[in-house]
Amino acid sequence: MVLSGDSGIVRASAGEALTVIRVPANYSRLQKVVGILQLIRVEKPLAAGIVTLAGVYLGAGMSSVFSSAALRAALAIFLIDAFSFAFNDLADAVGDRINKPYRPVPSGRVSPQLGFVVAVALAIAGLAVAATLGWLLASFAAALVVLSVWYSLRLKGSVLLGNAVIAFMVASVLAYGSLVAGGITWQVLAACVWAFLFLFSSEILHTIPDEEADRTAGKRTVAVRLGCKRAFRLFQLTVALAGFTAVLPWLVGMASLAFLLAAMAFGLLPIAFTLGSTASGSPQAVGRATVLMKCIAFTGLVPILLLR
Repeated sequence: MVLSGDSGIVRASAGEALTVIRVPANYSRLQKVVGILQLIRVEKPLAAGIVTLAGVYLGAGMSSVFSSAALRAALAIFLIDAFSFAFNDLADAVGDRINKPYRPVPSGRVSPQLGFVVAVALAIAGLAVAATLGWLLASFAAALVVLSVWYSLRLKGSVLLGNAVIAFMVASVLAYGSLVAGGITWQVLAACVWAFLFLFSSEILHTIPDEEADRTAGKRTVAVRLGCKRAFRLFQLTVALAGFTAVLPWLVGMASLAFLLAAMAFGLLPIAFTLGSTASGSPQAVGRATVLMKCIAFTGLVPILLLR
């Protein structure tokens, strides 16, 4: 079979049964759009925008969540988060050829040139939207862009520091939303601490499946430096600490009984189950822990919302 150039028709070569397949003229364009959406991992920037609105809610209540400023803040974070994923994929293109060849850049579905243009456009758009929110939030957004670049170029291959930077950036989105509402409360700080520890442990966990590719690429991640077994033990320690901090606001009298029940149902008990069911640290246990941590990250917003 051969594709007859711009005609969009696939014809059989000599000796083959004639088959004609009409390819839509915009098929390659659609592939490119899908590749860009996969490059920015569109579902994660959407989640970051939602978390921004959760920060607004914690800071000022439901009445402020759908205000113009709150929606612009969520859009700014969406764009900056999308930029960070696009830029990170470009920086990781060499390692991804080994470990994640299906990603848009190493697979060839998105060229490095197009990926760079998309990343720059997202960063500029995100900063432009943030600039409408005042100098403090604009500076906050600029700091997130700088940290994203620093992480992708320098810190990703570091031991723990890069993991901590990513966890800090994601957790700080709650504070960003709260600043839109006027200020950061103790409840917001408590939510940021829990989110940071949980995400920090998740980042440590994610270095384990990538250990071989990161070692080949010369990166000094937690798993490369400590080995997969010890890296998994470190994950268990940090996620256990996250489980304790999930109920800490209630212990210090900052939250209601409803929060405690939600924190136990969606934080402490699922983390305890994760630790118990993956204690062996085998590759299968690592995979199971990864799935469970993603589920906890999704449902963990419930107790956070109940902090107000």
